[in-house]
Amino acid sequence: MKILRLIYDWPPPWDGLAPGPYALTEAQAALGNQLVVVCGGGSLLLKKRLAAEIKNTKVLRLSRTLPKVGPFFTTSPLALLAYFYYKIKFRPDVVHGHGHITLWFNAYRYFFGWLDKTPYILHFHNTAAGREATVLRQGLPIPFLTRFVEWPLHKLSDYLGCLVANKLVFVSLDTAHEAENYYDAQRSKIVVLENGVDTKKFSSEGSKPPVFTNGPVLMYQGSLKPRKRADLLVRSLKHLPSNVNLILIGPKEEAISKVIREEDLSERVKMMGYLKNEDTPPYFRAATLFVLPSSYEGFPKVVLESLACGTPVLASGFSVNPPVSGLVVTSFETAEELAEAIKKQLESPQTVNVAAITKRFDWGVLASRLQETYQELL
Repeated sequence: MKILRLIYDWPPPWDGLAPGPYALTEAQAALGNQLVVVCGGGSLLLKKRLAAEIKNTKVLRLSRTLPKVGPFFTTSPLALLAYFYYKIKFRPDVVHGHGHITLWFNAYRYFFGWLDKTPYILHFHNTAAGREATVLRQGLPIPFLTRFVEWPLHKLSDYLGCLVANKLVFVSLDTAHEAENYYDAQRSKIVVLENGVDTKKFSSEGSKPPVFTNGPVLMYQGSLKPRKRADLLVRSLKHLPSNVNLILIGPKEEAISKVIREEDLSERVKMMGYLKNEDTPPYFRAATLFVLPSSYEGFPKVVLESLACGTPVLASGFSVNPPVSGLVVTSFETAEELAEAIKKQLESPQTVNVAAITKRFDWGVLASRLQETYQELL
């Protein structure tokens, strides 16, 4: 089968969403499919920038997004032009779009879908309307351009996508319900396909770096932007025993460094900075508890990476059904409340059934399920 993937996040760098679609594409190629990936993350001036390659897969890297505005005036229109080119040269059996890079493609299908019948699947890792509602409800700061340019265009892309796609893939039931509530998505189109994990790379077997040796170790990986609430995680240490320490993995933010200095926690917090995805498993194995205190998530891949390494997770900002072994989802508003939730998990640790995680979330398993959805459309 020939699959054309339209997606913004693609490694390098190996952070954010990027490792997920890479691993999914790798698993789909292993099933004998041929793929073309049209992705963002290149130079704004169209200079050559490398993209991670996969056998039987061609990757076209387009210009990057504009800060606070998104990909709507750079990557997204170029992705539509790339589609026209590959529709003739590659002749895809299926177009698989991810997120709001598809705005212009969705608009094209809205007006010309009667003419272009190529089966189209749109993959939702979150919904713009759901994220906006959560952030507004929590009173978090939103940059002007984000609120009045990026998010409205993202919501328009979501809405059009729900109208024109033949199937809508969601990473969780919550995300699917958001699309039903905010965009009137048709239930008959909905497929829930949770995020996955590369269980060959993320395993409970392997080394553990001696970052801290004097007590429980908390770990966080991801962006350190406000909606992730890493600042509250840092502040929660003041309400936990002094032998509880924290590893932070992700591009450094001065705001978090400032919190560490203000709270005099430099001896208890290690900021590792950006690490490649392949370099993170030892840190997951070394942690006592992985904590993801986000205000809003779809279904985070880092949760599964931690569980695949045998480390339990305390998280917020999403729900999952049926329950996942080793994962506790909580809600909190203050650092004190987060500290109480952490303390409870350290006192009564969850047990992770790594075999069950592999059986349910390995990318090979999920790629086979997705293949069935493709076959239904064909």
